[in-house]
Amino acid sequence: MHGSAPGPRARIFRRLLAATIVTGSALCALSALPLQAAAQDRQRADSGVVTFDRFVGALVARTPEGRERPLRVSMRNYIIQNRTRLPRVGGGGTMVVHVRAGSLTTVIDGKRQERLADQFWVVPSGAEMAIETGEDSAIIQVVTIGAR
Repeated sequence: MHGSAPGPRARIFRRLLAATIVTGSALCALSALPLQAAAQDRQRADSGVVTFDRFVGALVARTPEGRERPLRVSMRNYIIQNRTRLPRVGGGGTMVVHVRAGSLTTVIDGKRQERLADQFWVVPSGAEMAIETGEDSAIIQVVTIGAR
């Protein structure tokens, strides 16, 4: 015989072993991330705000003419303590903002507006947005879409 092919049990074992090695390697690489993120979040907590990046990446959209348009997209959550002022939030593209909890005041290009939980609004690319909280803390989610 010129070398026999491994049996079905051996192939299954090899696949499981490979999957276990890949999964274990990925888990080891990711295990340090929460510690780094926690240290960064503590630093930001001193300023009255904690941020969490939920998604940061590149996407491709098609124009009506069928051409591809590369985009940079991010989704970031902000937990903002009461009596906090953020002079500049987001930037780098059009922002879709959602108040997940609490209340706050936005100042977009000089115009003040009160915002309550579950409100959405769009901040055009190039506009500046500041946020102020009063007696209430707030949680917002900001999706930013910009050219890559």
